[in-house]
Amino acid sequence: MTSDLFHIATVITFCIAAVVMLRYFGKLRGK
Repeated sequence: MTSDLFHIATVITFCIAAVVMLRYFGKLRGK
C-alpha cells in the first residue's frame, strides 16, 4: 500500500513536470 502511494506520487510529479516543460517550451516558441 505504501509503495502504491509512492508510485502515484511519482506519476503526479512527472505529470506536473511535463506540463511545466510544455508551458516553458511554448513561451520559447512564442518568442
